Amino acid sequence: MSGIRKQLTPLLALALLAPSTAALGAEITVCVVDASIKDNQHYYTLPNTKTRLLCEISQMNLRPTLGDLYRNGFRIIQIEQVPARFQTGNAQPSPLIYLEKLGAPAASAEPARKK
Repeated sequence: MSGIRKQLTPLLALALLAPSTAALGAEITVCVVDASIKDNQHYYTLPNTKTRLLCEISQMNLRPTLGDLYRNGFRIIQIEQVPARFQTGNAQPSPLIYLEKLGAPAASAEPARKK
């Protein structure tokens, strides 16, 4: 099968991952190091505890750090390096950081209570 890419793109991987965790009540978000902040701390391209991130979280308008996300119940499930061909200028692209936040179980999953 020539022409078929053997490696999934990050967004396709997220799309495949989301339905399986959504059934468990999980919230998935993707973050990158916020390059718009001057002197944003990072170790090569990886974030540290003081690095401000740009995330796809609708309720967070701030640029959270990993500590902020952990305090809000998120945990890292995958870090994926972006291929160098997407590099613009001299800066190497930030890796995609996939985080998940487990939600409460669905009401139908709770055992019936005796009255």
